[in-house]
Amino acid sequence: MNFLQISQSIPDLKPDILFNVGGFPVTNTMTLTWLIVGLVIIFGVLLKKSLRLKAKNKIQLIVEMIIEAMLSMLDQVTQKRERSKKMLPIIGSVFLFFVITNLITLIPGLTSIIVNGKALFRVPTTDLNLTLALAVLMIGLTQIVSIKSKGVLNHMGEYIQIKQVYLGFKKSIGEGLTAFINFVMGLLDIIGEFAKIISLSLRLFGNMFAGEVLMVVMMSFSAFVAPSILIAQTLLVGLLQAMVFSILCAVYLNLSYN
Repeated sequence: MNFLQISQSIPDLKPDILFNVGGFPVTNTMTLTWLIVGLVIIFGVLLKKSLRLKAKNKIQLIVEMIIEAMLSMLDQVTQKRERSKKMLPIIGSVFLFFVITNLITLIPGLTSIIVNGKALFRVPTTDLNLTLALAVLMIGLTQIVSIKSKGVLNHMGEYIQIKQVYLGFKKSIGEGLTAFINFVMGLLDIIGEFAKIISLSLRLFGNMFAGEVLMVVMMSFSAFVAPSILIAQTLLVGLLQAMVFSILCAVYLNLSYN
């Protein structure tokens, strides 16, 4: 029954380095990321040229349906259509990027192209560097939005409440102790911001990397049955993880306006 099996090694946690540019390593997850970004840019330019005030082609109709669906999803978080429109470019871009990167493995043979003994492409979301970078970017963006919305002093005051402690003890011991507790909670909120980065990055990376390992394991004992199961699993997990990451980012971003 060997013809029903495919022998393939378990992927490493680290992506393969294909070459270096001025001492900067270029990995196979980066090459696929660049390919995806390039294709999206080309698609966007071509779509822009064909846009009409009244949609006449199916592609524009599909894009408009996707945008409206994203706005509806954001409305559930913000409860304000205007705010949803402000958040759409960044949240929509993140969602579509992860959908494409998570589902691109469905293209037969794409991740099996070998150059100098190494895979030319690897799914970007199986690289912790990418998920961590995007998590840092999104949490950093929430801090910037909060500063812009509330001002630097008010924003910092949510984390470091020294003045409130001084004023509290000035009034009474009870209010001073309450203010001190709030001061400690503010410091814990700083840790919480770092926890958000770790949670966002590891959740996406863990699920997608586990999916890659599962694919290798299933293909090793049943290449005849596995493909149909793996396609369904990849579609479900890819869409779900892209939605979870995007919604959490939308929630954090929405809270920064308040």
